Amino acid sequence: MTAKRKRRRSRSSGTIQTTEPEAPQVEDSPPERLTRLGLSESPFPPLGQSIAAGMRAVGSSPPILAVAFLSLLATWGVFLLLGTEASPRTLAILLSAPPVHVFSDAPIAIPTGASATSSIAAVAGLAALRGITFGMLTLLIVGVLRDGHASVRTAARALPKTALVFAGLYLVQFGLVLAAFQLVARLLGQLAFLAIVAGLYFLVFSPIVAAAEGDTPGQAVRRGARAARLPGTRHLTMVMAYFLILFYSGAVAPFPILGPATPSMGAWAYGLASTFLHVSVLAAFAYRWLIVREQVPVVAPRRKR
Repeated sequence: MTAKRKRRRSRSSGTIQTTEPEAPQVEDSPPERLTRLGLSESPFPPLGQSIAAGMRAVGSSPPILAVAFLSLLATWGVFLLLGTEASPRTLAILLSAPPVHVFSDAPIAIPTGASATSSIAAVAGLAALRGITFGMLTLLIVGVLRDGHASVRTAARALPKTALVFAGLYLVQFGLVLAAFQLVARLLGQLAFLAIVAGLYFLVFSPIVAAAEGDTPGQAVRRGARAARLPGTRHLTMVMAYFLILFYSGAVAPFPILGPATPSMGAWAYGLASTFLHVSVLAAFAYRWLIVREQVPVVAPRRKR
């Protein structure tokens, strides 16, 4: 039956058939789209918001800037004692966010042909140095992000315990990073840099958890790894962005104008700018942890039967 005959029959019967308009198609919101695709929305804030919060916390706090620059000077002095030349590239990565600094410390602490005694002493000294410097920096950063100001007195009171935990974390990270780097180097060759990405991905939250929550090294590692595995890709995006910053800072540093035997004013300026960037990234990760900390509860240790 044609459409005209249908209309005639409906008119003769005294009824009018109307066709309801189709409902407009509403585009899915981002959470609904992620759910439909089988993904979950990330609990971390966006990359730009995290970096801005980290730079604002560091740049607005004179104590953090002072401790960061003094830490750079102290670390440079220790590296000189261990026989390393203070090149612009070295100054640019001395205060890289944990655990990236382990990759720069390992060749210095365990050089080729060094004795076991000297290597153990060097690793212990670097663990103490990193525990004090990064412990104080992280305590001040957490204070600014949590309370709105950095209290040097409060951070100094908590530093002895935090420095011990940071030193323990450093030794754990040193062993894990060294083993993973050697394994990846044997399997992947030139793609061994993936060990840096993996270490940064799983271990970057551990010292922040230890400073903010007072956890033991084991608890800090477990909670930090659980935070890294939260749904979404924003954590991976920030890790890759920071890795690119590290690669770029090491690539542009060895300019002839910045590479004399004794660090010049230009080399120190480059090192201070890189240090500000590293500490800001550390503060950005701390900002993210304080947002998701309620989603990563404390894991009680297993009891032995």
